[in-house]
Amino acid sequence: MLKYVSLFIFILCLASCTSNYKIRTQSNNVVNKTEFSFPYSAENLSSKLERIFSIQNQIENKIPLSSSFHNGIYIAKVTKFNSETYQFDVNTISSNFWKSDFYIVNGEKAKTRGKFQIFLTQTGVQSTNVKVKVTLLQVINGVECCGPHGRYSRYTDVAPTTIEEYAFLFFIGEQLGVKMNPINRLNKG
Repeated sequence: MLKYVSLFIFILCLASCTSNYKIRTQSNNVVNKTEFSFPYSAENLSSKLERIFSIQNQIENKIPLSSSFHNGIYIAKVTKFNSETYQFDVNTISSNFWKSDFYIVNGEKAKTRGKFQIFLTQTGVQSTNVKVKVTLLQVINGVECCGPHGRYSRYTDVAPTTIEEYAFLFFIGEQLGVKMNPINRLNKG
């Protein structure tokens, strides 16, 4: 009998270690551009982006992924396909998070993380289209129990919002001195 009581208490402890919350959205009508043309050749813009995404520059100038929380440092690995086409794979150095302006978990802005790709395609002598794509966007949605070191965060994949994509474009434009519209973070209507 004591064995069954102990097992029951153990199961209750495990259940109390796990939480799962409903993920809500702040707005369904947020729309930002996910691509923008910059007045540079692809080769010139690629070398500028290597400087823009340097760790030192990101320490001094934050990527505005959220209006309320610093999102950490990203590393960008460049792939050159030819002199007119480049791809930057943008990942966090470690587990960097920002508080989403769009997703809500347990009544608070969701801690969010992501991976991105930036595509450069030259469209003219001094014109390059830059497109940002989200390859992974996740929010922390409660905790799980138990890993080898105890409780751990549950990550849930969520849909891209265009906020993050345009935040990267805006950051690039800001660093290049190109005037751009502000980031549309929430539906004002």
